[in-house]
Amino acid sequence: MTRSKCWEHCASHNQRYAAVQAAQFCLCGNSNHDYSRHGKTNESDCYSLCGGNLNEVCGGSWGNSVFDLGEVYYITYLCKTIRR
Repeated sequence: MTRSKCWEHCASHNQRYAAVQAAQFCLCGNSNHDYSRHGKTNESDCYSLCGGNLNEVCGGSWGNSVFDLGEVYYITYLCKTIRR
């Protein structure tokens, strides 16, 4: 998994948000509520290096690297905690 593969996957399904978790999962959504209900977390919660690009971080065990694709090429980023 890489961030760009996830972005492309979500954009191809007309989804506004893309998130990578635990270096291997790609999640997509259109509602900011899907990713904002738990708030921003510490950057240290997003520590998993992407399997397809070890120079990128792809979330963590209980953290999502969330991207607002907006205009597809304009990307904003937050690290979000997943609550059990």
